[in-house]
Amino acid sequence: MKINFDSKRELKELYQVGNVIENYGMVFLVCQQNYSSGKPKKYFLISLETGIVATGMYNSLDDLRKAAEDERDRLVKAKLIVDCKLGDAEDEDTE
Repeated sequence: MKINFDSKRELKELYQVGNVIENYGMVFLVCQQNYSSGKPKKYFLISLETGIVATGMYNSLDDLRKAAEDERDRLVKAKLIVDCKLGDAEDEDTE
């Protein structure tokens, strides 16, 4: 996996849905949850190391940013490859 860090962006630009942010070696995905029945959207961070929601649920990206931002936050540009053959006899790791 190739990862590039971009520390030149403003913090407000980092906190956009789908962005991956690194801070102190931990990596987070900015997420949005849509509610049905007309309930408002919620925004939060998920730790990509643990898969666990790492923040509270916020009504706006700006609220999430204000609660979670740190001057050391950096945008991560990474290429993710998902292998759906897990457990398959032809899996590379079993050779």
